[in-house]
Amino acid sequence: MKKDLVLLLLLILPAFAPLVQRGYFSMHDDMQSIRQQKMDQCLVDLQFPCRWSLDLGYGYGYPLFNYYPPLPYLIGQPFRWLGFQYIDVVKSVGVLGFITAAASMYFLGREFWGRLGGLVAAAFYTYAPYHSVDFYVRGAMNEFWALALFPAIFYFSYKLIHSPRSHICCRFDAIPQSHSHDLRPGPGHLVSFLDI
Repeated sequence: MKKDLVLLLLLILPAFAPLVQRGYFSMHDDMQSIRQQKMDQCLVDLQFPCRWSLDLGYGYGYPLFNYYPPLPYLIGQPFRWLGFQYIDVVKSVGVLGFITAAASMYFLGREFWGRLGGLVAAAFYTYAPYHSVDFYVRGAMNEFWALALFPAIFYFSYKLIHSPRSHICCRFDAIPQSHSHDLRPGPGHLVSFLDI
């Protein structure tokens, strides 16, 4: 198991290699570090759940996290507490997102096709063009994290139904915390998947 996870990490390393280099990269939605700063400011102000961002909206404030689900920025906050700069926090959340997507797809694939099938499924899922486009081109951090969490939700739902003494909790509410638009097709896909 540990060998598989190390092999998986080596297999997906090129997917997030640009994130461990110096500097930043341009994307369509270059507001990620600003949103992370607003999450940090909300938590420093003891505003939880974070709703109101004081400096946005031409100085009048803006209910940012009513429109942008907060999960990627909550995931990034411990990196900020460790002293990372905001740009490095965004890059760290991206690395963690690629690792989460690969690991969750590995466990789902391993459940159906064994160890090798899990590695192949994780590689194909990680290197699917849409996954990289979401992060590197569009900068759609919320959708990127929703895609990273879908295999985990499918895996835990399957385990919950097929393991009689299972103590697994399926957190389907993680999807609206990461990307609200992915909630609509999610239950239909999950029901279709669990039908097998």
